[in-house]
Amino acid sequence: MKTSKPARAKVLRIDGAPLAIAGIASGRARIIALLESLPDDEILTAPMVARRVGLCLRGVQNMESALTDVAMAWRVGHKVFWGNRQAIAELRRQLENR
Repeated sequence: MKTSKPARAKVLRIDGAPLAIAGIASGRARIIALLESLPDDEILTAPMVARRVGLCLRGVQNMESALTDVAMAWRVGHKVFWGNRQAIAELRRQLENR
């Protein structure tokens, strides 16, 4: 009986160097890492987040609903503010008390 070997994955390359798939973080993971590294008194806007994580503005805006669920983004009128959980909680408290 003949057994077949599993197919070997092709090595993807960028400019001749092997691509390290494990080193590529998703956009959401990069945004969460950025927001968790911020001090508790710092709030960012979507364009600021996009520049810092290297995504297009639309890519960041598409993450809003997912990150609002984990309390890292909060919409006020037409603006969305981004920050770590403590900063967003403080923003919400200040908006409720105004």
